[in-house]
Amino acid sequence: MPSNDVAITTLKLMNPVIAHPNWVGLELQDLSPMLAESFGDQATHGAIVAGVDPGSPAAHAGLVPGDVITKIGNEPAINARTVERSVVVTPSEVPITVSVWRAGNTRTVTLHGTDWPHMMALRGSVLASAKAVASVHAEGTGLHLADIDQALRKRFDLQPTSGVVIDHVADGSEADTLGLTAGDVITMVGDQPATSAKAVDEHLEHAAAANGYLVPLLVHSKSKTWWATVYVCHVNIADLLAPEPGNPAVASAAETPSAPAAPATASATGTSAAASAANAAARQK
Repeated sequence: MPSNDVAITTLKLMNPVIAHPNWVGLELQDLSPMLAESFGDQATHGAIVAGVDPGSPAAHAGLVPGDVITKIGNEPAINARTVERSVVVTPSEVPITVSVWRAGNTRTVTLHGTDWPHMMALRGSVLASAKAVASVHAEGTGLHLADIDQALRKRFDLQPTSGVVIDHVADGSEADTLGLTAGDVITMVGDQPATSAKAVDEHLEHAAAANGYLVPLLVHSKSKTWWATVYVCHVNIADLLAPEPGNPAVASAAETPSAPAAPATASATGTSAAASAANAAARQK
């Protein structure tokens, strides 16, 4: 556990009547290389917004899911923890200035925090990043989506919300390895609202919202809100990895003409090669 977190927690335990920590109403996730590429962001670090509490300081400042915080005050935002810690230790009466990347542009936003509401209430944690894609079966993404109706709302105990519900995830599929489960609700595809199951399927089939071969999905599950990055088509390894000197196998692969890309669907086309190649590329970066 980081010593800074220990110091903050210890101070609160020793002085329980001191002011509550500062709060701005953001749910954050580390900006992974895959998320950065899927949004077209060239940043190598930062915290991506996964959720904004209604009526919170962040909402009043105009922050939305998909925004990437790259700087807080005069310091770089290395990851979500950096931003969260800076917010918590800043007195609520002191404005917080953050640099925000959105759709290719960076702007400065000022947050006016407040004392943390419902300090003793349990809150779900936000995962720093989605699970690495380990294997992908022949059913493509493995997602089966449906428009939310009364029957599905009752079946999955869904709160009033917009979006589309995942009503089935194929075992061992890409969606399964990402941690998506039946009952999760997809509310955004990239920077577009998820208006219907058909519309989301079209994004996943044709990569209409993707920067190349990745599609970011904003997912609401029972315990958290998070961005999942989904591979949507085959890719040529030669486009991702430069030939290594002295390695004929890699050089040969890079020199081999690529086959025509086959579009993936939510339930049909396999993407094992795509996932493996793209995952390897992400590690190289």
